[in-house]
Amino acid sequence: MIDWHYTPSRTLPAKLKRRMTQWRHAAPVDVSNTQFHVSYTFDDFPMSAVNGADILESHDGHAAFYACTKMIGTHGAYGDMYDIKTMLDLENRGHEIGAHTHSHLDCAQSKRETVLNDIDANISALMEAGLKKRPTSFAYPYGETLFDTKKEVFKKFDLCRGILPGINVGKVDLAQLRCFELNENPATRIRAINAIEEAGKTGGWVIIFTHDVSPQPTAYGTTTGIVEELCQLSKAAGATLSTPTEAARSYGLIS
Repeated sequence: MIDWHYTPSRTLPAKLKRRMTQWRHAAPVDVSNTQFHVSYTFDDFPMSAVNGADILESHDGHAAFYACTKMIGTHGAYGDMYDIKTMLDLENRGHEIGAHTHSHLDCAQSKRETVLNDIDANISALMEAGLKKRPTSFAYPYGETLFDTKKEVFKKFDLCRGILPGINVGKVDLAQLRCFELNENPATRIRAINAIEEAGKTGGWVIIFTHDVSPQPTAYGTTTGIVEELCQLSKAAGATLSTPTEAARSYGLIS
């Protein structure tokens, strides 16, 4: 059963451990500042995230959807979750379907073997559902991982994404890419705007993630208006709206 309201520890030791894991690069690469990409990503994912896909397409872009397979067809904290037909339609429309573990476990609180097996179950379920392309990117549920864990997880994918903020430029960890969250807190919108504007001047790769997208989102999601605003801002700043795998390929990080 999915624990929709689980929250990782926010104690000071936990926060420090989280940042130490981010700072230790398991897959160090150099991201050039001669390009500017913005990737929009939707975790878990709710049916309403399709609204995000529609907005991205209207700006000649595509998004990534990190699919937790145990959530297929359920109703939870973000409303109705995706179904197989919706997922396959998004893939056919050019969007990226990424992996996100089967049971949405906390990868920092689980044994490495358990994490890897849960990821394998996720990938198997996605492929059995009819996905054409095996997922090449992964997002850690809750953004949680450990150094030794992310080293092993990265072996299964071309890239992995966390949730700690930062523009991916210069030395970055392809096993735990940085990104900016959008949720009910107005400050998250401001941080995303600032990141896009900064990267528009300096180059780099901005990744944004959220969950549901609607005029009246949950605390975990954002509005259609904010996604539209950020897409317009991204294009005006000169960004290419790419899926994570497309951006990584453009930067020469993967073949």
